[in-house]
Amino acid sequence: YDAAKVKEIEAARVASGQSSTRPSGAPAGPAAGIAALPPDEQAVAIRGMVEGLAARLEANPDDPDGWRMLARSQEVLGEIDAALAARRQLLAIAPDDVRDWKDFIALLARRDPAQQFPNDDEFVAALAELETRSPGDPLVLFYRGGAAFSRGDGATAVANWSRLLAMSPEDAPVRGILEGLLAEAEAMGQ
Repeated sequence: YDAAKVKEIEAARVASGQSSTRPSGAPAGPAAGIAALPPDEQAVAIRGMVEGLAARLEANPDDPDGWRMLARSQEVLGEIDAALAARRQLLAIAPDDVRDWKDFIALLARRDPAQQFPNDDEFVAALAELETRSPGDPLVLFYRGGAAFSRGDGATAVANWSRLLAMSPEDAPVRGILEGLLAEAEAMGQ
């Protein structure tokens, strides 16, 4: 099992517009041809597909599906900054899809792995956009609580995370995490 090879094949599938897996788990179309190549040639072929998609979007920038595909491909390849640029372009031409905003926020949150809860202007603005389109969204509540927590505002963190905990099913795995975060935020105010 070669995780890097799987990651590159996944990026090729996404870049070629295919679903991430076939029912049998075997690659199809261009990804099947890439899978048959030696590893060094696979990497070149995958990068070529992603670069080809990027070039196609330069010529036709009003293609939301293309920007989505490019962002996913770049994310799979670990190119977070490039994926963020593609997501920004997508949201500039097609700002109404809640899923796209959630994907953008999740990617922004991954931008700095050392930062538990992002609190920069772009992240906060993206949360506001999602909240406008999906009031009370659990992702917004989680990260608004986190942003408040990182600022030292325990009361706002508790308010957001308590709402999120109240809407979570009793058996949701996130409950334990939220309860721990709530305890930390409540202790912050004492």
